[in-house]
Amino acid sequence: MVDAYAVLSESEDSETLNKEDELEVERKSITLWRSPLKTLYYFGWQMFDELNKAFQFAKLHKITLGVTFTVVLAIAIILNVPGPHQQHVGWLNKEIVWSVWWIGLGILSTVGLGTGLHTFILYLGPHIAKVTMAAWECRSVEFPEPPYPDVVICPPKGTSLMHIDMWVILSKVRWESFMWILYASDISLVCLMLEISPGSVVVESGTGSGSLTHALARAVGETGQVHTHEFHKERCEAASTEFKSHGLEHIVTSYHRNVCQDGFAVQDKADAVFLDLPCPWDAIRHAVSAFSQDGGRLCSFSPCIEQVQKACIALSEEGFEEIQTFEGIERQYQLSRKRIWEPFVGNQRHKKFRSDQRVGEKADNGWLNAYVKGGPKKDGVGHTGYLTFATLPAKEFLTKREPKTEDQDPVAE
Repeated sequence: MVDAYAVLSESEDSETLNKEDELEVERKSITLWRSPLKTLYYFGWQMFDELNKAFQFAKLHKITLGVTFTVVLAIAIILNVPGPHQQHVGWLNKEIVWSVWWIGLGILSTVGLGTGLHTFILYLGPHIAKVTMAAWECRSVEFPEPPYPDVVICPPKGTSLMHIDMWVILSKVRWESFMWILYASDISLVCLMLEISPGSVVVESGTGSGSLTHALARAVGETGQVHTHEFHKERCEAASTEFKSHGLEHIVTSYHRNVCQDGFAVQDKADAVFLDLPCPWDAIRHAVSAFSQDGGRLCSFSPCIEQVQKACIALSEEGFEEIQTFEGIERQYQLSRKRIWEPFVGNQRHKKFRSDQRVGEKADNGWLNAYVKGGPKKDGVGHTGYLTFATLPAKEFLTKREPKTEDQDPVAE
């Protein structure tokens, strides 16, 4: 009885595979230049089916579609009817387009625009370079708006000159840069490798958009604490207001502080430290003071490999151990079906299958089987950034290393 059921099951599987094979061959043969009439025939039926589905959907969601149509009509009237409100409409439209543009580029940076190119090289990098050169030429970053950011021109004469340094440049392009936030895949790895659990105390530098801060707050729970530091005052105040509106003020504490110069506001408490800074190597020595006596885990996020190299050297000199760097890469997998000839046991002769032979059809020395093969695509690899992790031993066992001289290879270990 069992054998009969097995034979029946195998027969049904073979019929299913045969139908799938036939459909696959038929789909490949239907092209506009080979079978134009058949292609147009199927296209017409497909369009009819999609329109019918849309009609049925509209019948089931009358209220939703009615509200949507009303809102769209109201927006169209507001945008096209002249009046004093058009000044605010123009400003809002410009801000929305600007935000969508940079956020879209930030998202596209994870998929490489389909060619492996990072949008930082194509858009954000040239924008920062243009602002930097204009700032040094004008001795100011108070560019007239408009035409900034489309066109960068010097402010009118009489504007007070400024001391231009890296922080002044970053403050000018902060919003564009904040669009390159950590993504879910990076955040999950950060929480895992930092060994964050309910009750942990986490110190963060580089609040930015606050996306990671929210994830850290969820990871430490009601009994933990997150201390986040931000160099830019307005961004720090905005993030602090956002944390309060989300009910996280008893978990997250925001500090307006330059940790590279002044160190962290928290001392001898942290179980984990996260750095998202242009120069993380300047903050690593201050991070040692922020850790508790038992030590802990540190993570540094950097988009460029040169930053990673300097950070690793600083970590080694400060006594960190287990230094590892991971690169965030997103890539797609593609599936394909393969037909393979399998010989019977005891008969190792290889026989090619006939072009008209069906999957599951038995022959003298074997049968034809079908497998699904999967593998990564070679193109479309996207780079999100580098995550460097390290462990600080308990401070009673901490031993710092001597800085390497110029004639020594800093990475030859």
